[in-house]
Amino acid sequence: MSERMFPVQASGRNVKPHPTRIPWSIADKAYSRYSARHGRQQSLERLAERGGFHPDEMDEYYPPWREETDEITALRAQLAAVERDRDERLAQVLYTRDERDTNARLHAAAEQRVAALTEALREQPGQSVLLCTV
Repeated sequence: MSERMFPVQASGRNVKPHPTRIPWSIADKAYSRYSARHGRQQSLERLAERGGFHPDEMDEYYPPWREETDEITALRAQLAAVERDRDERLAQVLYTRDERDTNARLHAAAEQRVAALTEALREQPGQSVLLCTV
């Protein structure tokens, strides 16, 4: 489920702290404004190959990019935590189900053994039968 990431240039003076990789969807929003102003001579793909937008360009073309990136990052972390919890719970359910099935098979096998021994006792009256438990 991970979205493709777009690079943001890290160099420069007086640049506010910023992520160096942002979701492609956010870069695409900046690119729509960039291309409206400068044309489509460079594709978003080509911009990514060349190192991405500078943070100042991101501020100019799509001002809420930092906040949106932070929000998406936080939501992805929450989703990952929920998925981990779901996977752990599913593993517990599967283990419990397997354990229950194993116990049912063992119980059925024990009942069959008791039935066989009971039948053996009926067929041979007066004989002693040694019972072993496991």
